[in-house]
Order: sequence, then structure tokens, then C-alpha cells
Amino acid sequence: MNKIITIKNEKERIIFQKKTQRKMRIYELSKKINIGNKEIIAKLAELNITVKSHLSSIDRDTAKKLTDIFKQKAIQKAILSEKEESPIKENDKVILPEYIEFFGLKKLPFENVPDPKFFFDKGDYARIHNHIKGSLKAGRGLIIITGPIGSGKTTMSQMIKSNSCNNTKLIWMAEPPRNSIDLFLFIAQELGLKPSKSERTFVLRDIREALLNIHSEGNKCLLIIDESHMMSDDIINSIRILNNLEEGPTKLIQILLLGQEEMMEMINRPEMEPFKQRIATIEIIGKLNADRVHEYIAHRLNVAGGQPSIFAETGWESIILAFGSGGTPRVINSLCDRSFNIAFERGKTVVEAKDVYEATQRIGLRTDVFHYIVSLKNRERKSQESHPAVDKPVPETGPYDKEASPSIDSEAEQRSREAINEVPYTPGLKMGATELSPENQKGTKIPKLFLLLFIMILIIIILFLLSYDA
Repeated sequence: MNKIITIKNEKERIIFQKKTQRKMRIYELSKKINIGNKEIIAKLAELNITVKSHLSSIDRDTAKKLTDIFKQKAIQKAILSEKEESPIKENDKVILPEYIEFFGLKKLPFENVPDPKFFFDKGDYARIHNHIKGSLKAGRGLIIITGPIGSGKTTMSQMIKSNSCNNTKLIWMAEPPRNSIDLFLFIAQELGLKPSKSERTFVLRDIREALLNIHSEGNKCLLIIDESHMMSDDIINSIRILNNLEEGPTKLIQILLLGQEEMMEMINRPEMEPFKQRIATIEIIGKLNADRVHEYIAHRLNVAGGQPSIFAETGWESIILAFGSGGTPRVINSLCDRSFNIAFERGKTVVEAKDVYEATQRIGLRTDVFHYIVSLKNRERKSQESHPAVDKPVPETGPYDKEASPSIDSEAEQRSREAINEVPYTPGLKMGATELSPENQKGTKIPKLFLLLFIMILIIIILFLLSYDA
């Protein structure tokens, strides 16, 4: 039975809190092997976890039970790696075990986070990145990047941020605000302003004065708004007004908008023509083709300290087949990460076609990988049929080897039985050592027929001659 925990003082409260955090760690780990929430709660409820004031890890029996329940090496490593005698620390941080060490990696290669270190600076990404850098360096005002969901727009913006000069004041917005007042107040606050009035006209005046001060010091200001496809018409008009803030030929603030494909539908409306005419650069990120998918995955593996050989040949073929019509980095990362986890769970050092297929099923990706696996099996079966096993040569054992003889005789007897089994069964027909086969017996019927016909003709001639004499 489970023990009832009674919290008596602050020390025991901290211990109980740490134990609860440990359960949550196990829950997060178990999500990686697709165990349902209800099952996790039920399994954890069955465990008899004893809370002690000087233990930072659960007891060994509980660790063994958890190992038996989840059947997962990662969970086993997470539980048993902690020392039983170590005291609890307030700021204790636990690193969840992954497949990093198993595959000899330095970091997770397929995390869906906008890490500039993993930026794929090839193909369209390299071209767009260079164009954006050139536009910002030239002082162009309004720049737009669009693309499908998960195409790497945010990663592109993070790369631009990391490459920005120290003399550039960056203002980042994860999503557009609800109205123009919120937009102007947010920019004012980022510029260190405290507007005396919240009316749009006065806030915009203060923003212009602050931007003039930045420009007079030889610095720049860059506003980046992500998820720009969610902008209202009011926000779009406010962006147009900000873009009009100029000092001679120089834009006081540069604006980079990142949004999904429907953003183009917004700005192509007739009423958005004044905004559209002020756009300096529009870049569209497309999907990666098969060759780029291969290069993209190899690039991320290289950054993470791995090699492309982690994928077997069939694994590569399955990945390329899964994205034959093009793929986005987010979906590619999800499929590769799940494929690595499946291979890790199975204890395999390379990712094969079966692992990729299982991953497509888990993330709900419809592909032709299953048909590819079937074709591989058919190809293997045909190869075995076209190259039958050759009998092993009989070793030289002298005139007679009593130990080798039975095996040779048994093989010959087996081949004889197989030859006999191939002969079709004919009812009423017995075949001995000296009897003819059915085909040969059928061939002897023709000469007998001619002989019988000859005898009948001879009898008729004789009868004819006798009747003629009479």
C-alpha cells in the first residue's frame, strides 16, 4: 500500500516538493515513449515512494519498478544516475537523458527552436539572408519575409539579430499588438520613453524625437515583428506611418515583418496599395526539395557533432521519400527527432527505414515509406530466389568418416525426398524402379495402334481372297 505523507515542517515541505518535481520529470520522459497520461498517473500511484529528509533520489526498489514499467533506458539512466546519499538542493537542476550520448552527439540536432547555430545557410535561405543583410545595410525601410508554417522564418530573424551590429537598437515583438496605440506605446517603452500622454499623436512625436537622437549618434533602429500575418488593418496602417519617419534620405526606423503565406493575400488587397508601394523588399521562403532535405539534415548532424552515417542507406531513402514533394524544417526536424528516439529505444546505432516509418505513424505524416519497405522485402526475397544457397563442399576426411557420413547421407536423402515430392500424384499408378513413367507409357500407345490396324487389314484381305476363290 502507498504510504500517506504528512508534512510537519518547512523542511519536509521542501522534500515533498522535490519529490513531486521528480515525478514530473518521469512524466516528461514517459511522454517520449507515448505512454498516456492516465496510465502514467496509475503507474506512479502504484509505487511506494518513501520521502526521507536526507535523500535526493528515490530508493533502489522504486527505481527498479520504474524501469520495469517504462522499459526505457533513458528513464533508467535518469533514475539510477543520482546518488542515494546526496542531499536536496534548492536550485537543483536535472538534465533529462536523451539519445545524445547513445549516438555520439554533442547536442540535440533536431530541436524545433530558432537557434542561429543551426541556421541552414544554403539555397534560398542563403540568398534571402544575404538580401536582407544587404537591405538593412543600405538603410531600406520596410522588409517582408513570408513562407509556410515551420519554414524557418523565426530562425532567419534570430540569425539577423545575432549578426546585427552593436550600433543597432533592436526591438523585437513575438506577435503584433491588438491596436496602433499598443504598438506605439511598446516601441516607446523599448526606446526608454515614458510618454506623458497616451494619445497616438503625442506618442508618435516622442518616438520620432528618440529616433532622431539615435540617428544623430550614428546608430540605427530595427523593429522586428513575428507572426505578422495576424496584423489588423489598423496595425498595417501604423507600420506605414512608422515607415514614413525619415530624416532626409535616411529611414529613422527599419522594419522587418515575418509572416505566413496568407500575409501576401492581405497586402495584395486594393485598399492596401499605399502600404504595398512602401515595401522595399519581399522575400518568400519555399519548401526544401529532396536534395536540400538531405543537405539540411546532414548540416544539422554536423553542427551537433554527428555524421550522416547515423542514417542507414534505407533511412536516407525513406526520409527523402517522405518529403518528395518538399518539406519544411519544422516537420523535417520532428520526423528526424522521432526517428532517432525510436532507433534509440530499440538499441540500434543507425536509423533505418522501419524507424522512419514508425516515426511517420507517430507524428501522423502520410508518406509512401510503407510501400518502400514492402518493395525492399520483395527485392530481398527475389534476390534470395535468384541466388539459391550452394551446397557446402564435403571436407576431405579420408576413406570413410563415421562422423561426417550421417550428415552427408541425410542431405542426400533430403534431396531425394524433395525430388519425390515434386512428382504429381496419379491415382492407380505405381512407379517402381523398372516401370515406365506416365509420359513414356503414353508414347507406346501409337505403335500398338498401328500393329492392330495392320492385323485387321490382313484379315480382311485373307477373307476377300477366300471368297474370291469360292
